[in-house]
Parts: sequence; structure tokens; C-alpha cells
Amino acid sequence: MILHAIDATERGATSLCIQSPDTDVLVLALWKYTSLCEETSLVFGTGANCRSVPLRPLYNALGPHVVAALPGFHSFTSCDQTGTICGKSKISCWNTLKKADEQGLEAFGSLGSSAQVTADVTEQLELYMCQLYMPCTCASCTCP
Repeated sequence: MILHAIDATERGATSLCIQSPDTDVLVLALWKYTSLCEETSLVFGTGANCRSVPLRPLYNALGPHVVAALPGFHSFTSCDQTGTICGKSKISCWNTLKKADEQGLEAFGSLGSSAQVTADVTEQLELYMCQLYMPCTCASCTCP
């Protein structure tokens, strides 16, 4: 779907509507938003329950660093196959991601870019898990 949307953009499309009920498509569409036309929306639901969500406001609100981390984060937290990662909800995982520093976001962004995970990425993902399960106990954590 995303590949076709990018192709349509390259061929001159000025607005796109991608219809899918799948969170994976939203994550990938946001991740590739800069390759899509500015007026790209995701359409969820059917019939009277149909809702169109423009990607530009989401992309701008999240920012490029968080958007770049989304595919790795989505995969790391079990995608949309389960509602939890070892007892932690997607909301808890998301709230912890929002507190991540640039290195943490880069670690999620690097997942899948090579067959090997570096020690630095592993360290950042371990720190994320510490912050998820034991907030304010990690050395780099700043608590309110």
C-alpha cells in the first residue's frame, strides 16, 4: 500500500487516501510521510463509521525523531498482535517512549536496518525496559 502511495506521489498525485484498519499501515505511512504527498490521509472503518485521519498533523505533532522510531518501537512492543508487552500496555509503552532521549529514539529507529544489533542499541533498549518497568530507578532517569 505504501509503495503504491509513494509511486502515485512520484507520478504527480496531490492528495491520497489510504484505507486500512491496520495499525501497521499507519506506522509505515507516518514513517514514509516525507515521501508521500502532503495531503495524505488514512481512512479507518467502513460506511457510516468511516473516519479520515490526515497524516500531516500527526507527523508534525510527533516530530521526525519519534516518527523515525515508530517502526522499531511498534515491532519491539509486539506490534498489534497483543495488547501488552510482558504485562505493560501499549499506553504505558508509548508514555515511556515519549520520555526517551534522542539516543533512545535512535535505537528504535535503527532496529531492522541491519542484521546485527549493536551494543549501543542493546544498551538503549535495556534502558527503555528499565524505565518501563521501574521508572525513576535508572541512572539517566529524570523524575518529576
